[in-house]
Amino acid sequence: MRLKFLVFAFNLIFFSRLSAGTVEGWLPIFPPPVTLQNVERYPTNSKPAMLDTFYKPPATVVYLASAAAQKPQKTEPVAVRPKVVQINRRFIPEVLPVVTGTTVDFPNFDPFFHNAFSYSKTKKFDLGRYPTGKSRAVTFDKPGPVRVFCEIHSDMNCVILVLENPYFTYPDGEGRFRIENVPEGEYLLKVWHKTGEWGSRTVTIPRDDTASVDFRKDQ
Repeated sequence: MRLKFLVFAFNLIFFSRLSAGTVEGWLPIFPPPVTLQNVERYPTNSKPAMLDTFYKPPATVVYLASAAAQKPQKTEPVAVRPKVVQINRRFIPEVLPVVTGTTVDFPNFDPFFHNAFSYSKTKKFDLGRYPTGKSRAVTFDKPGPVRVFCEIHSDMNCVILVLENPYFTYPDGEGRFRIENVPEGEYLLKVWHKTGEWGSRTVTIPRDDTASVDFRKDQ
């Protein structure tokens, strides 16, 4: 009986992958966001940690949303919890895509206190102030954008983009992106920049093939 179940599960995964497709394309190269002057409510003589030792993803995310006629797919959160690192008086990454139900850690790597809070409708929270080496976490249980700020450092901000499925990616340095193993069907391909939703296209994902979208033509 167990063997039959394993064979059934294997066939289900195997044939679902066979009917999956890919979407790829290009984005314009976005200019870096304007850096606001930092106003520190509680000044300190401590120097921030070195930012160069951390990978900094782009402030842009490309993702697929279910079309109006489709029901959102139920997706389990990832096993390894993602992080938004507080370092050099910045949140890194500036935009973090996660699936609904994901818990995100907010570790403080600077040698002074930080805070993380949000008044967004999707998720309201306040982690309070905590020192270097400490980390606090938030579970994001509804889809939508969550803008996060630091109560101590006024120019610190980032976006947690809570999505209904795992079909999202960061573009590379030339604006290229690719999302694979997507079930065939019609979707909305959306682009979210740190400043907000930048654009969208309706795209049909073909079976065992690739759909191409060029957002550079929208400029």
